[in-house]
Amino acid sequence: MLEPFAELKKLEAEGCNGEKLALMEEAKSLPHGAVWDYFCLESGAPAGMSWLNDLKTYEKNVLSKRA
Repeated sequence: MLEPFAELKKLEAEGCNGEKLALMEEAKSLPHGAVWDYFCLESGAPAGMSWLNDLKTYEKNVLSKRA
């Protein structure tokens, strides 16, 4: 019941396999992942899936330029 099936299907349809994999890994840690997210936020680190924006930027700016 905690797994984000709709979001996983959407990511698969869009071909966002990296994001899909990351979301699947995040879902594995539910519900204790919420405690870790809180710790990250209190420590000033990105929590949950927020690091995916950095990944997208990296893929766009760095990986897309590789042959």
